[in-house]
Amino acid sequence: MREVLQLRARAFATMELVDFGVMTKLHDRYYGLLRQTVPDRMRTPTINEVRRFDRELMKQALKWKSEGNGELGDCLEYYLDSPAAGLWKLLEPVPENLPDQGQEKSADSKRDRKLDHLMSSESRRGRRLRMGRRTQKLKLLRRRRRTA
Repeated sequence: MREVLQLRARAFATMELVDFGVMTKLHDRYYGLLRQTVPDRMRTPTINEVRRFDRELMKQALKWKSEGNGELGDCLEYYLDSPAAGLWKLLEPVPENLPDQGQEKSADSKRDRKLDHLMSSESRRGRRLRMGRRTQKLKLLRRRRRTA
């Protein structure tokens, strides 16, 4: 993970978006939070939670730049210098039984629910889709019989 983040820091520095030192400082903060000692029955942030935080931070930085408030590096330095900022609360230790808050909401689950509805007997379109699949299976079986 450290190598990937170093590569990212170099890429940002090469494109002159953010100074290499600022990105390295940010990544070191991530490592510090992942390796911190926490009280009993608490846990450190997960990698997914760090990824979520980083995504939100970059959204803020891009918004900062688009509004003309300064460069990306300025925004990152602001957050690095103010650990009391609300965004950092995403990376605070939490009770160990709390699920991973960095898990992304899967678009697949929505798609699966929609497909299940379409395929249900209640849906007229679902009946057509099922009939279409049956027809395709029959055609495939017939082709196999012909070639065999």
